[in-house]
Amino acid sequence: MKTKSGKVAKTEGLKVQVVGPPKKLASVARVVAEMMTLIRLEPTCIKCGCTWDNACEGGCSWTFLNKKTNEGLCSACFENLNVMAVRAANGR
Repeated sequence: MKTKSGKVAKTEGLKVQVVGPPKKLASVARVVAEMMTLIRLEPTCIKCGCTWDNACEGGCSWTFLNKKTNEGLCSACFENLNVMAVRAANGR
Protein backbone atom coordinates (compact mmCIF):
# COMPACT_ATOMS: atom_id res chain seq x y z
CA MET A 1 0.00 0.00 0.00
CA LYS A 2 1.32 3.48 -0.81
CA THR A 3 0.84 6.55 1.37
CA LYS A 4 0.05 10.03 0.03
CA SER A 5 3.76 10.84 -0.10
CA GLY A 6 4.38 7.76 -2.26
CA LYS A 7 6.16 5.89 0.55
CA VAL A 8 5.40 2.22 1.03
CA ALA A 9 3.34 1.19 4.08
CA LYS A 10 3.26 -2.45 5.13
CA THR A 11 0.27 -3.65 7.14
CA GLU A 12 0.23 -6.73 9.34
CA GLY A 13 -3.03 -7.04 11.27
CA LEU A 14 -3.11 -3.91 13.42
CA LYS A 15 0.60 -3.22 12.99
CA VAL A 16 1.49 -0.58 10.41
CA GLN A 17 5.04 0.11 9.33
CA VAL A 18 5.57 3.33 7.40
CA VAL A 19 8.85 3.87 5.61
CA GLY A 20 9.87 7.52 5.44
CA PRO A 21 11.85 10.32 7.08
CA PRO A 22 12.62 9.59 10.79
CA LYS A 23 11.16 12.89 12.02
CA LYS A 24 7.78 12.18 10.39
CA LEU A 25 7.87 8.56 11.57
CA ALA A 26 8.28 9.71 15.17
CA SER A 27 5.21 11.94 14.94
CA VAL A 28 3.18 9.18 13.25
CA ALA A 29 4.25 6.70 15.95
CA ARG A 30 3.23 9.19 18.66
CA VAL A 31 -0.24 9.66 17.14
CA VAL A 32 -0.75 5.91 16.74
CA ALA A 33 0.33 5.32 20.36
CA GLU A 34 -2.16 7.94 21.58
CA MET A 35 -4.95 6.37 19.51
CA MET A 36 -4.18 2.89 20.85
CA THR A 37 -4.62 4.13 24.44
CA LEU A 38 -8.15 5.20 23.50
CA ILE A 39 -9.07 1.97 21.72
CA ARG A 40 -9.43 -1.15 23.83
CA LEU A 41 -9.06 -4.22 21.66
CA GLU A 42 -10.45 -6.60 24.27
CA PRO A 43 -12.88 -6.13 27.17
CA THR A 44 -11.09 -4.42 30.08
CA CYS A 45 -12.21 -3.72 33.66
CA ILE A 46 -12.18 0.01 34.43
CA LYS A 47 -11.27 -0.65 38.09
CA CYS A 48 -8.57 -3.36 38.12
CA GLY A 49 -7.59 -3.58 34.44
CA CYS A 50 -8.25 -7.30 34.05
CA THR A 51 -9.13 -8.48 30.56
CA TRP A 52 -10.91 -11.37 28.90
CA ASP A 53 -7.58 -13.21 28.46
CA ASN A 54 -6.04 -12.07 31.78
CA ALA A 55 -8.75 -12.47 34.43
CA CYS A 56 -8.48 -11.69 38.14
CA GLU A 57 -6.82 -14.24 40.38
CA GLY A 58 -9.54 -16.75 41.26
CA GLY A 59 -11.49 -15.84 38.13
CA CYS A 60 -14.11 -13.23 37.30
CA SER A 61 -16.80 -12.48 34.75
CA TRP A 62 -18.37 -9.33 33.35
CA THR A 63 -21.13 -7.73 35.40
CA PHE A 64 -21.21 -4.75 33.04
CA LEU A 65 -19.58 -4.37 29.63
CA ASN A 66 -19.97 -1.57 27.11
CA LYS A 67 -19.43 -3.35 23.79
CA LYS A 68 -18.73 -0.09 21.94
CA THR A 69 -15.81 0.91 24.17
CA ASN A 70 -14.86 -2.57 25.48
CA GLU A 71 -14.82 -1.12 29.01
CA GLY A 72 -16.66 -2.74 31.86
CA LEU A 73 -16.67 -3.86 35.47
CA CYS A 74 -15.65 -7.39 36.41
CA SER A 75 -17.47 -9.45 39.04
CA ALA A 76 -14.53 -9.29 41.49
CA CYS A 77 -14.51 -5.47 41.45
CA PHE A 78 -18.30 -5.34 41.57
CA GLU A 79 -18.25 -7.53 44.69
CA ASN A 80 -15.60 -5.28 46.30
CA LEU A 81 -17.71 -2.20 45.55
CA ASN A 82 -20.74 -3.86 47.15
CA VAL A 83 -18.74 -4.71 50.29
CA MET A 84 -17.46 -1.12 50.53
CA ALA A 85 -21.01 0.24 50.09
CA VAL A 86 -22.37 -1.99 52.88
CA ARG A 87 -19.51 -0.96 55.20
CA ALA A 88 -20.14 2.72 54.46
CA ALA A 89 -23.86 2.29 55.11
CA ASN A 90 -23.11 0.61 58.45
CA GLY A 91 -20.62 3.32 59.44
CA ARG A 92 -17.54 1.11 59.37
